[in-house]
Amino acid sequence: PWVAFPETCTAGELFGWYLNIQGTPRRSFFEQLTFYTSNDEEVERLQEIAAPDGADLYHNYCYRERRTFVEVLEDFPGVHVPIDVLIDLIPPQLPREYSISSSVLAHPAQVQVCVAIVQYKTPWRRDKVGTCSSWLASLDPATEPLIPLWIKSSKLRLPADLERPVVMIGPGTGVAPMRGLLEEREILLRRAASSSGAVIGAA
Repeated sequence: PWVAFPETCTAGELFGWYLNIQGTPRRSFFEQLTFYTSNDEEVERLQEIAAPDGADLYHNYCYRERRTFVEVLEDFPGVHVPIDVLIDLIPPQLPREYSISSSVLAHPAQVQVCVAIVQYKTPWRRDKVGTCSSWLASLDPATEPLIPLWIKSSKLRLPADLERPVVMIGPGTGVAPMRGLLEEREILLRRAASSSGAVIGAA
């Protein structure tokens, strides 16, 4: 799925919210750019990157450095792509999926997530940040910003038997769902203890 385009929006909104301008172009993008510049040096360089034998050049210039659509266009100032063509060349912004890290029993009116702020340097010492994580980090909770989201049903389930030990392994998910499951089990254990009159302490 992708973020659907609105019926009307400004160019700034289109490129700022709906097109993945911070993504890394494929080699076919460079081939298309050759049709929109009259600069012979730029045409030659673009063709070298897009050529079948230019895989190493593409890897070192673009993929390894995580160059974005914006940065590539800045590197080739003689390229002038019509906006309607550019919309077809740049893919739409894809939504980011984060595992919920809280239990609805503990926070019935909230959804909490654990997000790693992506910040790193490329091999050429260029600063890079994650598109979504850096945007989330820039928000001021005091302003109560509105964040568009959707919730998918989880397949993770705790055993009904609260006495059964649980081994949690999260390949690719990180600690987020584990935090939510542990929070839920703690509440369920406290409820069970309260109803039976027992006392449960943290291990």
